[in-house]
Amino acid sequence: MVSWKASKYGDWLRFCDDHSLVEVRRHWAQYQEMDDLPQKNKQELEASFASGMKSVLKKVGSTGAPVVAAGPLSYNLLNDRKSSNIETFSEFWSSGVTARSLFSDAIDRCLNPTFVYSRAGKAFNVHYATDPIRAFHLAPYFAPTKHAMSPSKVSLTSLVQVCMAQFSAWCVSLQRRLQQRSATTIRFAVAEALAFCEALQHCRDGEDTNTGVYSQSWGGSQLDFDVGDYGSERTAPMIFDVIDTSNVTDHMGLLNILTVAVPLLKRTPSSVLHTNTLLRTKDEGPVSSGLAERACTDVSTLSLLLGVAPICHLSHFTTQSNKHLLLAGHVLGRQFQECLSWKMPWSALPGPISGIEQLQPSMLACADPRRLAQFLFNLYLKMFTDEDQFENMKQIGNSSRLRTMNHRSYIRTSFVSLLQIIQPRVDANWNEVMRHFLELVRFDHTLLIGAHSYQELACHLHLRNILALDVLHPDWSRVVKSPSNRFRNWKGDVPPVVCVVLKVPRQSLKALEDIDDSEIGTPPLQCESSDNNFHNIHSSIRPIFGMLDVTQVNGELQAILTEDPQGWNGNSPLLVSFYMPSWLLTIAPKTTKIGLHLRNTPATLAFMPKLGMSLAIFSAYLADEDHVHILRQRPDNIRELSQLRKPMVPVMRNTNVTTERVIIDFDADVPTVG
Repeated sequence: MVSWKASKYGDWLRFCDDHSLVEVRRHWAQYQEMDDLPQKNKQELEASFASGMKSVLKKVGSTGAPVVAAGPLSYNLLNDRKSSNIETFSEFWSSGVTARSLFSDAIDRCLNPTFVYSRAGKAFNVHYATDPIRAFHLAPYFAPTKHAMSPSKVSLTSLVQVCMAQFSAWCVSLQRRLQQRSATTIRFAVAEALAFCEALQHCRDGEDTNTGVYSQSWGGSQLDFDVGDYGSERTAPMIFDVIDTSNVTDHMGLLNILTVAVPLLKRTPSSVLHTNTLLRTKDEGPVSSGLAERACTDVSTLSLLLGVAPICHLSHFTTQSNKHLLLAGHVLGRQFQECLSWKMPWSALPGPISGIEQLQPSMLACADPRRLAQFLFNLYLKMFTDEDQFENMKQIGNSSRLRTMNHRSYIRTSFVSLLQIIQPRVDANWNEVMRHFLELVRFDHTLLIGAHSYQELACHLHLRNILALDVLHPDWSRVVKSPSNRFRNWKGDVPPVVCVVLKVPRQSLKALEDIDDSEIGTPPLQCESSDNNFHNIHSSIRPIFGMLDVTQVNGELQAILTEDPQGWNGNSPLLVSFYMPSWLLTIAPKTTKIGLHLRNTPATLAFMPKLGMSLAIFSAYLADEDHVHILRQRPDNIRELSQLRKPMVPVMRNTNVTTERVIIDFDADVPTVG
């Protein structure tokens, strides 16, 4: 990192952590080495790309990129027979370039190494919707001005030339800006979006660059920010005027985005969070806004609880036209772009404007515990609607419902994280709220398999410091350390929650390695604990390829995890860890099974002939000390538990600021504000 900062690029291109720099440098080295690959390897790659491109072109057909790039002025394109037939997508995916007429000499030259190498390895892994034209602004060239293009003269070549001229102008502008010694800085991080936002919060509020947050859903890499930029004399920003989330909402869920992004937003009326979506929530019927469906609840109440609101919802109008998207529906298919801007309503900001940089909560809302619990329960039901088997059966054949069942955005920790944002803003008896809420969950009959996730919900409510798990009875310590269970030799107190590490032999992963992801996508994994009398699902898991060195200290296990950098390409077993309530391990210690399973979805049913009805990849008895290890915390992350218990919304630091109190009441499922 020191060498990079000292380079000519180090002043304005920065890396948030060492791991990101290492990963980017590794890819640069791979790009450079591609020319040295044996001819046979190059031919195999070329054949793989040719086959992959044909497959995507056949499956997708078109993305309507010119329509999206030209905005409302694409109406002229759609009305002209010649220009409406311009297919930038098919040109790119059939030739590998945006316009054969301009780049004919590049077609047969070589593969672009930036498309060859990715985190998936050296293979064809180009996103199916890639179309370079879509990234540019074509509207200025179709506006009724002196330099406008006549629709009848528009061609693929002219569109690409426009884009190249625009890109050149951007480069010149950036170069001029940098020559002026401006404060322009571009920062890079190799991490999943949600993880990066969470880590940034921990770094800001805990004032510790070692966050304990994993950067990816697989592997043990954690986000440890650069001390120089994020340490005590930090120069990197920790809160932001503008946060743009692209269309991550389509893949990760709106509530997940709001949960991690809202705390990073500056508490000023001008601050804005952009969330865009490209996919319709319902394939059937007329195109309409999907906000209510994605919010999983009443939008006004959610806005009040989070402190941000979509401006179009408050004003009942928008400054962004979507008429061209409606007219081009036959071209765009399932796509419908919806752009939302979330801001902090002026009335939601407390006290004088001079105090708003101190990150205090913007308001407190007081609510009756039972009614607030019912509201949260209704939100909970909507978040996990894919578990409503009666509704699933009723909508058999509905493509939208099928997509919901196959591509779940939320797990129980998603709901708990959302609660962690809401709790500091709502002045209520939270012990009562959660007691009533858990009672509703426990006796619910809507989510038929929801009861199997109850223990994970309770576990993470405890870990996030929202609700403490009760000790079941006075003899808890004696029962936990009885001669028949795994805690028998522990010298200290047994915590209410422990970490379970399941060692999955490499040969058991054969079914996953043979997956054709183009057919079923990425199948969701979960761990399960079960006996003849109970069955629990644990969705919040951490899979890491590597070796576990286990020793016994004072009667309990201590473990050191060494990750295998080869991952899927190596030979190491898969170590899957998750947290669960300790008492579950004492019910039937000799017959309890711990297993790694595929989640049951329409897409994963194809694995039943190989994995059986339970879709078990591997399972072992709790008593199997070679494959099941019980620890106080994850072996590779000693900071995680303390970080989880910290509030996601900073507490008020300036007691002189008067906080407005808004009372929320709920009447017949309709919230009212007073």
